Formats: sequence, C-alpha cells, structure tokens
Amino acid sequence: MFALYRMTAVIYANSSVDIPVRLFNDCFYLAGEIGLMGLGMAEMGFVDVAGTLTEISETLDSCGVGWRDKYLVRITPF
Repeated sequence: MFALYRMTAVIYANSSVDIPVRLFNDCFYLAGEIGLMGLGMAEMGFVDVAGTLTEISETLDSCGVGWRDKYLVRITPF
C-alpha cells in the first residue's frame, strides 16, 4: 500500500501545483497517526507491533520531507 501511495505522488505531482502540498501533508498526518497507534500498542505490551508501526511512521515522515523538498521547493518562487 505504501508503494502505491509513493507511486501516486510521482505520477500526479506535476499535474497541479496543490497536489504536492496535499501529498506531503497527508504523509505527515499519516505519520503522526501511525506513530500514536505505535505508542498505544507499546502501552498495551505489543512491542513488536509498536516497533513496526514506529518504523512505518518514520518512513512516512521522511517520505513527506523528501516530497516537500523535491516538489515544493521547485514550485515556490523564492
């Protein structure tokens, strides 16, 4: 699923100016929500699940940063 999400960004990022903003905002939002799920799982004692969710959260966060740097820097006039 994550690979499909990343592929969507590459396909649609150049079609409109606001799409990259939506993509990296979605990434940051999903990273935060999945990170909170990981914290909850750790509190309940599911350490393996918490580690996996934390890893996914970090990947989404770094992906959002990469898309922001790649696409938003290119479209801003500064």
